[in-house]
Amino acid sequence: MIIVRESLNEFKRGQDPRKALQIGGELEKIQKWLAPYLFKSQYKVNSDWTIDIVKGDFVAYEENIPYIPEYIRFNNCSGAFVIDGRGLSDMMGCPKRIEGDFYVSYNTIQNLNGSPEYVSGDYNIKENPGDFSVADIEKICDVKGRIIV
Repeated sequence: MIIVRESLNEFKRGQDPRKALQIGGELEKIQKWLAPYLFKSQYKVNSDWTIDIVKGDFVAYEENIPYIPEYIRFNNCSGAFVIDGRGLSDMMGCPKRIEGDFYVSYNTIQNLNGSPEYVSGDYNIKENPGDFSVADIEKICDVKGRIIV
């Protein structure tokens, strides 16, 4: 007979054991995708698999990102979130709350699905095929800085 004690496996009551043990490779996929963009930032993966950038920015410098993969779902970002001119087709997976600037200009975004709900800095979505107005952005996001459409 084998006895398994929850405390030995660092389970939390009410948490899915697969998530607690990181079974299925989900954490590894997330870490691998984030690595090129968060080299100077700190982040944590929450128990619901959402991602909080707790220190620093998310900046896509070099490669194209036509979309954020379905397994990447940002929650909060402590700094700027920047995907300028990288071929991004929508904002699904973007953080809900950004404590900095949000830049998604020069992409192929046609609708506001997945937009942040709060941005403490500027919200820049200019040069996208979607015909966005300042009023459109204000309806879905509390922006404390400038809205650039």
